[in-house]
Amino acid sequence: MTALLLALGRADAQAPPIQRVAETIWQAGQESLDAPAHCPANLDGIDRPPSGVSVDRLFCLTASRVIARPCVAVVYQPSGLRVLLDANRLEDMVRNQPASRGEELLPMSYLNGVRAQTLLQQRATASRSPEGCRQLPDAALGEAGYLLLRELEAGQARVVGRDGRPMPKVLVRYVGHLVEGATGGRGSGSGHIVVALPGQRPFMALMWWIT
Repeated sequence: MTALLLALGRADAQAPPIQRVAETIWQAGQESLDAPAHCPANLDGIDRPPSGVSVDRLFCLTASRVIARPCVAVVYQPSGLRVLLDANRLEDMVRNQPASRGEELLPMSYLNGVRAQTLLQQRATASRSPEGCRQLPDAALGEAGYLLLRELEAGQARVVGRDGRPMPKVLVRYVGHLVEGATGGRGSGSGHIVVALPGQRPFMALMWWIT
């Protein structure tokens, strides 16, 4: 974790904040990471690291090779990489979204419905990708980025390069850093989830936890 803190201090001040985090997290400590033994089609049944602790764990996924119809494409810049989502799955999430009852902690099915609706509402005026999907810029994702991660980890998203070539494998890295509080008090820190293709710079980073 020391390497991560030093790298953050050298981050490019001109890059967007979350991109700086993604770059520095991805570069720091890779030599000590254990490479995943295999790349399953999804992470169903595989335990993710707990939040709120110091951790650095890398997962490998075999991306879907199916292009669903209709579809929504999220375009990541500057790489031009596209993540394709099944629009029918998004519509199902909206249709099955439970009503909000004002709880402080909303069920994940409710949040997924809200995030799916965000993507579907924007596709009406969106142009089409080379695959025929309605395409949206990654800057328009907002909270829907967590839904895109969920679909990647569930094996329900296809990843293609700028040239349209399918990307067979995706890497997902969970990184948390917790500084213990003085005299056993509550610590402080944060965690991020960073997504990249093997041998390439990360294209996606999400805040995982903060304390």
